[in-house]
Amino acid sequence: MAVRRTRNEDDEEGSGADAHHHRHGPRLALALIVRRAVAAEAIQEIVRNLEPVIRRVVREEIQNIFSQHGDITLRSLPSCLQEQEVSPPLKLVFIKCLKLPIFTNNKLVDVANNAIGIQLVDTRTNSLTTLPNNHLGCSVRLEVLVLDGDFQCDDGNGWTADQFSAAIVKAREGKRPLLVGTLNVQMSNHGMAVIDDVSFTDNSSWIRSRKFRIGVRVMQGSCCGPRIQEAVSESFTVKDHRGELYKKHYPPLLTDNVWRLKNIGKDGPIDKRLESEGINNVQDFLKLNTIDPDKLQALHGMSEKQWTTTLNHAKTCDISEKCVFKTQGVDNVPSEAIGHPGVLAVGSTGGSGY
Repeated sequence: MAVRRTRNEDDEEGSGADAHHHRHGPRLALALIVRRAVAAEAIQEIVRNLEPVIRRVVREEIQNIFSQHGDITLRSLPSCLQEQEVSPPLKLVFIKCLKLPIFTNNKLVDVANNAIGIQLVDTRTNSLTTLPNNHLGCSVRLEVLVLDGDFQCDDGNGWTADQFSAAIVKAREGKRPLLVGTLNVQMSNHGMAVIDDVSFTDNSSWIRSRKFRIGVRVMQGSCCGPRIQEAVSESFTVKDHRGELYKKHYPPLLTDNVWRLKNIGKDGPIDKRLESEGINNVQDFLKLNTIDPDKLQALHGMSEKQWTTTLNHAKTCDISEKCVFKTQGVDNVPSEAIGHPGVLAVGSTGGSGY
């Protein structure tokens, strides 16, 4: 049988609960507000993270439909969907960066001095791939183009075909084509192409960015499937060929003129001061740095940072050819001793020591 509670007991319990709520109400309300705010922020974060994933999945599904139905083209889609098509399933990439600096009339090569390589990549896995089956019956050809150095392609979001086309740079009026050589190359079924004969005819100083990029895209009519995203190089400056006569050497040779070193200009004040003291080449430069570094530093007149850069550049020179060094009472010191204390002079093999 249930025990009946007296009215006085209910009143006392109620008044106690009211007192507890009165004491802790503001704190509980604040905690509730904070929890709701955190939950709302978490939901917004989830939505922000999911949106690009959903967009990408939709684009990939559309591309899969294209690959299965060759008669469907992107132009048949509503414009809102066309704008979202910025990440095709395949893309072209440069295998290696271009070798810099670039001069007019010189063939473009990669950093390893080899022909430029282009590779097909799966955008979903970012791994190298071969031409899919729906491309194998086609002769996929690529064309090499010049792009504005300001073309925004480094944010990882891709670009549309129209955006790529809008960045193409044409030659100045009255000038030769900006690029000459083999500008159309064929891609193998393994997804590889080689660009081995391309050069600039004009420098890049006349456009606003003062820089170019190289772009490579699939030629119209040579692709049987969906769009393959174009390859875009890093931005770079193109200098006139005559500037190559004054370029620095990396690494320099012992017999190179001293103005081949960084921060020393040909016929500039530093070059003339060094020449007046008989410092004509890199070997003379290193010799004086060994014999009398204070005198050399008094001659160059550079800042400490510039001097360190110049000296480090000189020390990268190729000393594989044997040199004869003469020290205090010791002959035939190894060439590795350049710059070490106690070495007084440097001379070429077969010649007399200094």
